[in-house]
Amino acid sequence: MRLNYDAVIFDMDGTLTNSRNAIVSSINYARNLKGLESLGALDIMEKVNTLTYDSAFVFYGESPSEADHAHFEERYAMECTHIKAYSGIKELLERLTTLGLKLAVATNATKHFAELTLANAGLIDFFASIVGATCIPRPKPAADMLLHTLDVLRITDKKRAVFVGDSGKDMQAAKAAGIEAVFVSWGYGTENQLADHTIDKPEDLLKIIGG
Repeated sequence: MRLNYDAVIFDMDGTLTNSRNAIVSSINYARNLKGLESLGALDIMEKVNTLTYDSAFVFYGESPSEADHAHFEERYAMECTHIKAYSGIKELLERLTTLGLKLAVATNATKHFAELTLANAGLIDFFASIVGATCIPRPKPAADMLLHTLDVLRITDKKRAVFVGDSGKDMQAAKAAGIEAVFVSWGYGTENQLADHTIDKPEDLLKIIGG
């Protein structure tokens, strides 16, 4: 069987794992410690994923301090142990692995929390590479993360790779890197204008892959 791609790179939050509660709880915990009121879940997730917001400024009222980061991470370290994969994701990854595709994660979470989240969700063993925001100079929507992942996977023909994500940042990063973009509708974002494909269920990706 000739597949359309050799590698599939995934965003994590909102694509593989449902981390909404962990993100909201951790941001509000850090906000409350500086005397700021909690924000609603929809408001937080919109600002995390939308290209036009400087989300850190919105969440903390200023450039986030080391203390803000530390408080977020303190809470997230507890919350991320409860994060689960979306329904159908594990089965999709099993099928892609059977087909011989190289799988990777490119996330704006730190590598430490990405690995912890994926391990707790039972997904980490599927991935040959996990790249987080601490691994490269610029996070998504810049192309750095995806280009680094292609190098790690030894994919020289960009047409043989596809990036799957749930936000405008993901789609823009894919375009900047020169690879095809698949937007998932079950995540947190709505900006799919740059997507080459949009899918509503994990198994729909197999139609695009050709498997």
